[in-house]
Amino acid sequence: MKNNKTEIKIREYTNSDKKRVEELFVNFEDFLASIDNLKRLNRRRTLIKLQYGKVYLNNVNKLISEHKGVFYVAESNNKIIGFVIGLIYKPSKIQKIEVKRSWIRGDIAELYLENAYRKKGVGKILIKKVEEYLIRNKCEYISISVLAPNKSARMFYEKLGYYERTLELIKEIK
Repeated sequence: MKNNKTEIKIREYTNSDKKRVEELFVNFEDFLASIDNLKRLNRRRTLIKLQYGKVYLNNVNKLISEHKGVFYVAESNNKIIGFVIGLIYKPSKIQKIEVKRSWIRGDIAELYLENAYRKKGVGKILIKKVEEYLIRNKCEYISISVLAPNKSARMFYEKLGYYERTLELIKEIK
């Protein structure tokens, strides 16, 4: 894809991407912390000491392994500018009993782009790429969770055909 005379490449994550992806995970968490109305996400104070990007990447790689997942990165001028992660969940025993038809669910676990590349079609390409993977792997529906204050992400997903099915309410106990 050409974007403002810049070519965007989508490819699978490799171990050589580790350092840059760890940086993007930190940036992503900073963004989420900045819009968290409960101020529960507090990376600045505590998680810097825990090397957040490294810890999060290790967790993501574990989930990908456990759930036949995929991790795509987007590159511009040989620099990683974003990523998408897809996971596959088979129905549990209880789900097989509860619902008329148990479906294999694809989950878009994470999507992140640097600010400069938002609203330029790159996110849409990443979503399409992960959806293709999930469909090839027999997923019959795809879910994605969005932090409620992230209205622009929610509008983006709705434009791509995603709609609200469940709603989580939270009450803070002080």
